[in-house]
Amino acid sequence: MNSTEKLIDKVCLITGGTGIIGRSIVKKIHNLGAVVIFTYKKNKTLARKIIKELGNENIYAIKAEVLSRKEIKKLTKFIKKKYNKIDILINNVGINKPNSFNKISDKDWDLVINTNLKSAFIVTQECMNLLKKSKKASIINIGSTSGQIGGPRTTHYAVSKGGLNAFTHNVAIYGSPYNIRCNCVSPGYIKSVMLNKSKNKKIKETEKKILLKRLGHNHEVADAVAYLSSDESSYITGQIINVNGGLYF
Repeated sequence: MNSTEKLIDKVCLITGGTGIIGRSIVKKIHNLGAVVIFTYKKNKTLARKIIKELGNENIYAIKAEVLSRKEIKKLTKFIKKKYNKIDILINNVGINKPNSFNKISDKDWDLVINTNLKSAFIVTQECMNLLKKSKKASIINIGSTSGQIGGPRTTHYAVSKGGLNAFTHNVAIYGSPYNIRCNCVSPGYIKSVMLNKSKNKKIKETEKKILLKRLGHNHEVADAVAYLSSDESSYITGQIINVNGGLYF
């Protein structure tokens, strides 16, 4: 089997597939041979564009609100009917509303905690029976270095990602009798359109704090996710895998 067939015959569900990191993960996993089903919330045009770029085969974009158990049940019903298993689940949906601690509203607190943490709980719980059918499934949660170092201006975001780390550990324990692995990929500062446009003093100061003296790239996160998705990582579970250039270790 060559490197482009590493995930052949595997069925992968990715939430938040139209985001910057999500798109990289979708493309990477699909290019390695897996069937990919990814969710999106609003951007149908971008979802269709991703499918077209990947050749329209073994790739599905499904509009779904990840906080709606009803919609996730409908999604898993589709996957069960089509493939009767999930080999790889990637909980990628995430949101941030940066603000000082004393200015965070109840509305923003609930939105960030629910989107980043509760969605992973709902999706993973609803997918569990299909993951068990895989016999060697892998769950990858997309966390953040903020969940380990505490923000600093994003208390609700940091708490949600810290909770995702604990969620990862608990799901790894629960899944182990069924040979379901669960790990978390924890990115640091990753290049984005916004960061590219704001190459200001603050960004340069941030780069100085990183051992490798640069921001990360989307594909570097996707590469780590792909490794944890494959059988090459068959003895890795319950781990927080940092992809942060040495910002935190």
